[in-house]
Amino acid sequence: MGKKQAKTTFLDAAPRQRSASLEACAAMTKQHLALQYDLTRMLTEAHDLAQVAPRLLRAIAEHLDWQLGNLWLVEPGARVLHWQASWHPPSRDANAFIALSRATRYEEGIGLPGLIWQSKGPLWFEELGDDPRFLRRHAAAELHLHAAFGFPIYSGGEFLGAMEFFSDRARAPEPEVMKLMSSVGTQIGLFLMRRHAEESYRNLAAIVEDSEDAIVGVGRDENFIAWNRGAERLFGYTAEEALGHPITLIVPPDGRYSSEAILERLEKGEHLAHLEAERLRKDGTRLEVSIAFSPIRDSLGRMLGYSGIYRDIGERKRFEAELKAKNAALQEQDRLKSSFLDAISHDLRIPLTSIVGYAEFLEDELGGPLSQQQREFVTEILKSSERLTYLVDNLLDFARLEARRFSLKLETTDFAELVHEVARSLRPQVERGKLKLSLALSPEAMPIRMDAERIGRVLINLLTNAIKFTPPGGLIRVEARQDAGGIRCEVVDTGEGIAEADWPKLFKRFSQLASGAKRGGSGLGLSISKDLVEAHGGQIGVTSALGKGSRFWFTLPASPPEH
Repeated sequence: MGKKQAKTTFLDAAPRQRSASLEACAAMTKQHLALQYDLTRMLTEAHDLAQVAPRLLRAIAEHLDWQLGNLWLVEPGARVLHWQASWHPPSRDANAFIALSRATRYEEGIGLPGLIWQSKGPLWFEELGDDPRFLRRHAAAELHLHAAFGFPIYSGGEFLGAMEFFSDRARAPEPEVMKLMSSVGTQIGLFLMRRHAEESYRNLAAIVEDSEDAIVGVGRDENFIAWNRGAERLFGYTAEEALGHPITLIVPPDGRYSSEAILERLEKGEHLAHLEAERLRKDGTRLEVSIAFSPIRDSLGRMLGYSGIYRDIGERKRFEAELKAKNAALQEQDRLKSSFLDAISHDLRIPLTSIVGYAEFLEDELGGPLSQQQREFVTEILKSSERLTYLVDNLLDFARLEARRFSLKLETTDFAELVHEVARSLRPQVERGKLKLSLALSPEAMPIRMDAERIGRVLINLLTNAIKFTPPGGLIRVEARQDAGGIRCEVVDTGEGIAEADWPKLFKRFSQLASGAKRGGSGLGLSISKDLVEAHGGQIGVTSALGKGSRFWFTLPASPPEH
């Protein structure tokens, strides 16, 4: 045989026919009115539900002849009910039942409290019996509890909790009681919401009063109606000195202020925040403040005035002024540095061109035959001149980039031909270093839109580094391939290699690695190459390992951005 379920009656169930006389009905109505009056009085006098809950439970139980009552409330932040309070006659030992209730949480639809939540109305169990829906049935049986009823506590359509009551005998549903308790549930719900609103108001008032910001209220007559401790600290006036006085109390004589204009803008729904102005302290000193205005409305939505939140921004303004001055000084220093580099680079180029020209005349023996020693001297002059030319070119590019006078001259150019041209120009350095340079290029033209002079500078920078750090007998190879997306070029060498931890340093300005036997140069070549490639919309990078050489690569898109 299955377990017998208790018969459950809902509020909208058909009422049973009553056989009581009219006098009995009148007496019951009078009793119900007396109960409702008592409950209303208790709620009116109470400060919180925890204080009045046992008295409410007792009044309902004693008026309606129930032996035990529990109050359940929805746990804040969770959709579960938890026990709040109980009442039972001193003669009945219900500690075990109450302890079980206290330790249990109910979700919607689970247990008697959860069923009340789910039903959204009063529930009545004539006989609990072995009904599996009532999870505390065994504890109830030990107390000889048979019937139960409960009702929800609602406010504004929000379920807040439930009350449940138990009887030591089976009891038929009483529709009038269920209707009365529906009203009581709403009444308790209104009490809870009112107390919650009062608590929220007190908390907000405490926050406002203790705020570091100055918070004031201004009425339509332009007089202060609120003044917190933050306002006392900021403006120097106590609340007694400020309240009832006009807003002009803190406005400088030469300052403009119109409460009417502020009210008009707030009425339009404008958001007035982060307004900056000067205000006046009690001692006459001025201060710079940031202000936010908000409307103050009554329960009908009518605007009574507005609140103002004032924050001292004097320190921030001073810091901003100092920062602006320092930034201007740095920009001026940067401009002077760029101008100096630009000037010195041009001034170096003129004599350098003469040195290279005359050294080449000597190398070609235009001034007469050279001895072996003299030829070696001329070779050293040319090598040093090449290094100096490389340095000057990098300094010129750096100065243009810093001064933002840099622009690309984009033209469709054969990239393969540019690589051949750069390789030919560096052939003397390759031979002096006793290196081998090979090119792995397509036999066909590789046309692409680029600034040939700038990309030639990138190739020179990468190949010059490879020549510098590759020992005699080493190999250098330039690889390039083209597809629909653009060109990828790689300069591969068998030099000393670079530790992976040092890769990010390579493309920073004036950065040189501490390791390696060959240092020197400006530390600008790779940094400038990065700027030039990225100006074309491409990317540049490196892969390398110590003792295994390096592979520097860069890409050029088929459609570079127009400058």
